[in-house]
Amino acid sequence: MDPSQVIIRPVVFDVKVVAVRTASVKSKPKRRGQTAGRTRTWKKAIVQVRPGDTIPIFQAFEATE
Repeated sequence: MDPSQVIIRPVVFDVKVVAVRTASVKSKPKRRGQTAGRTRTWKKAIVQVRPGDTIPIFQAFEATE
């Protein structure tokens, strides 16, 4: 089941979500020797939160920069 915007919105931690945008990322061809295949297709979500809110998991990344 691909997650839709309605499913993604309430799952995002304890912040106020302003907007959710989704994009389907297409698979890419890959080779390992003569064996050819493709990577999986997956769905990416871009979540916009209310100004001043932060998602706790990303606070660690901001501290290192």
